[in-house]
Amino acid sequence: RPRPRPGSSVLAALLFLGAGSAASAQVARYNQTSTLLSNGNILVVGGMTNAVTPLNTVEMTITTNGVIATLPTLNVARASHTATLLPDGRVLVTGGLIAGPNVTAGAETYNPATNQWTVLGSAMASARLNHTATLLPNGKVLITGGQTDTANSVTADCDIFDPATNSFASTPCGAGGAMQMARAAHTA
Repeated sequence: RPRPRPGSSVLAALLFLGAGSAASAQVARYNQTSTLLSNGNILVVGGMTNAVTPLNTVEMTITTNGVIATLPTLNVARASHTATLLPDGRVLVTGGLIAGPNVTAGAETYNPATNQWTVLGSAMASARLNHTATLLPNGKVLITGGQTDTANSVTADCDIFDPATNSFASTPCGAGGAMQMARAAHTA
C-alpha cells in the first residue's frame, strides 16, 4: 500500500497564508502533490481520500487572497505521483497509483495559461509511484526509482522527460545503467 509522503499542501498553504487565513481545501486528500507556480499560486493535484480511491480533482490556492479555486480535473485520477514545474510554465505530472488499484507509466501536463490538461502520447519505460522527478539545469526532468506495483516492488530504473518533444526516454542513471540500489519514497 502506498505510504503518505511527508508534508502537506494544507500545511504549506497555512504557513504561507498565515494560520488566520479563511482558506480551506475543497477536497480533503493525502498522497497529492503541491507545486508552487511561477505566479506564486499553489497547484494541488490528485491524491486520495481513502485507502483505495485516487482523485482526479485539482485545486489552486491563489496566494494573493487565500482563495482556493477548483480547476479542470486530471484526465487520469492518480495519487503518489510527481508534479514538476517546467521552464515554460507547464506542470508535468508523472506516474502514480490509478484506479484498480494499478500503477501507471503515463503522464500529463497542465498549462496554467490555457487552464487545460493534456495527456502525453509518450510514457515512462516503467510504471511507477512514490518516485522522484527532478528538473535539471537543461530544462529536462530526471525521473528515478519508485514502486512498480502495489506489492511494494521497487525499481532502480530512470527516465528523462524532454519538454521540447513531450517525450520520455530511458536513461542510464548509475553504474551499469541503473542506480545501484532500487528505491521508492526517496527524495531528490
